[in-house]
Amino acid sequence: MLRRSLLGAVLASPAVAQPGWPNRPVKIVELFAAGSATDAVLRVVTPHLQEILGQPVVVENRAGGSGTVATEYVLRSAPDGYTLGLGALPVHVGNPILKRLNFDIGEAVVMVLIGTNRMMLVSHPSLPARDLQGFIAHARANPGKLSYGSGGNATPQHLAMELLKIRERLDIEMVPYPRGGLMQDLLTGRIQCAFYVGPMDVVQSGGLLTLGIAGSTRSPETPDVPSFAEQGVADFESNGFFTLYGPRGTPNEVVARVNAAVNQALQRPALRRALAEQQVAPRGGTPAEAVAHIRDAYVRAEAIIRGAGIRAE
Repeated sequence: MLRRSLLGAVLASPAVAQPGWPNRPVKIVELFAAGSATDAVLRVVTPHLQEILGQPVVVENRAGGSGTVATEYVLRSAPDGYTLGLGALPVHVGNPILKRLNFDIGEAVVMVLIGTNRMMLVSHPSLPARDLQGFIAHARANPGKLSYGSGGNATPQHLAMELLKIRERLDIEMVPYPRGGLMQDLLTGRIQCAFYVGPMDVVQSGGLLTLGIAGSTRSPETPDVPSFAEQGVADFESNGFFTLYGPRGTPNEVVARVNAAVNQALQRPALRRALAEQQVAPRGGTPAEAVAHIRDAYVRAEAIIRGAGIRAE
């Protein structure tokens, strides 16, 4: 299934592009609600794409089913380049592993990898921990008493915490927030911790504690936050990612134009600064490189999902 799906992303037979694409507005379908981390990233990218492509680029939010509602809508749209989807880990990895879907994600024509982000473990100041090892010790001493938030099953926040739980033998309960509200509950202390991606001013203004970056090195976007490896938890990589994709049969000319436009946009200092504020590292590259990134993410996520016994909601 994995091999077939990933090959399908690059081998789907293309249609013929309309002359002068785009000659009308292009719609990008976002998988979560307005104000989510994925939505924030898409909305800093689209003004640059609009300028480069010379046509309006509009965002349409179709939340539901951990991204399945948006994905199915995009894959069933006309393959004319005017309806694209924002892809993320739930779209390309989590949902295909966990769920019996009404569509084949292998039909997605992946155009480009916009960027990646690394999860940052944050906690409410009511917890006594002030670093990663302190958090691990506190969680071990209080099994089942802590709760963390995520966007739902197989979202990046969920997989990162489940990996930490497996690695450090922790018992922490997940509270899902598929339609938002996680940060509000974390800021008020209704949940105690979460893996976070987004503007640092939300964390700082809310008085949340930054316990570490889920990776082997510090993030250039948050150089003052130590990595997990620095704090004794080595080989811990947990990344989210963002792609653009279209339905099966999307013309090669459209794929090439979108890919070139995103790569051009990612060279702009203004966009790079805006992505850095969202804790996103710009990537770009070819469609094949984007598919390879998805393949690697799939393998890592499947190991976490099987190891943690995660099931579909």
